[in-house]
Amino acid sequence: GELSSGKLAPNGLSPWTLEKGAGLLLGAQRLSLEPACFSGGAGRACLQLEQNVVKQGLRLSLDIQHLILAAFKPLLPQKYELDGEINGGGSLDYSNGDIAAISADLHTAGIQFRAPNAPPVQIQASSLKADDTGGTLHGVLDLRLAQGTVNADVSAAPAGDFQARPLGGQIQVQVPDLGFVQSFVPQLQSVGGSVSGQLALGGTVALPRVQGQIALHDGHAKVALA
Repeated sequence: GELSSGKLAPNGLSPWTLEKGAGLLLGAQRLSLEPACFSGGAGRACLQLEQNVVKQGLRLSLDIQHLILAAFKPLLPQKYELDGEINGGGSLDYSNGDIAAISADLHTAGIQFRAPNAPPVQIQASSLKADDTGGTLHGVLDLRLAQGTVNADVSAAPAGDFQARPLGGQIQVQVPDLGFVQSFVPQLQSVGGSVSGQLALGGTVALPRVQGQIALHDGHAKVALA
C-alpha cells in the first residue's frame, strides 16, 4: 500500500505535511515504511521503518534537515526565546522487546536561548555522534558554549538488555574564564578564574556512576555593597 497523504499538527505548533506518497507494507511477517518526508515551518524530517528479513527486529530511522528551533517557541514560557537549528539523523534498532542498537549524527548551528533578566546562553557549532560496532554502543559529544566546552567519549558494552549495559568513558569540562558569571549575578564584580575537570563514567545505563573532580582555579570576585 501507500501512505498517500498526512499531516502532523502538534498542539500549538506549525503543522508538518507529507510531501509525497510513501510505500507502506503492513503484514504478519513484514512491516516497512519507505522514507516519508514531512515539511513545515519548523523544517523537514524523513521517517523510515524497516523490518529485518533475516531475524526478528525493526529499525526506525529519522533524518532531520534544518529543524528550526524558533518554531517551538509556543512550548516555552512567556518572554523566553530560542533560536538556531539542528541537522542530522539517527536510527534505533528494536528487537525482542529491547533496544538492540543506536546510531546518531547530529549537528547544531547558532543556538541561542534567552530568558528574562538574564544574558543569552549561546551554543556554538556542536555535535553528537553515536554508532554500534560489534554490539558496543559508542557515543561522542562535542558541546561548545560561548563560555566553555563539554566533551564526552562514552561506551556501553553488550549485556542481556539495554538497561544493564555497563558504561565506560570520560567527560571533560573546560571553562577558561568565569567572568561571564558577573552577567548572571550583578552583585558580583571583578569575577575571574577558571574551571576544569575530568569525570570517569561507570555503572550501567539504568544506574550510571560518575567519579572524578571538577576544580576551580584562581577563583575571585568582589561583592558590591548596596
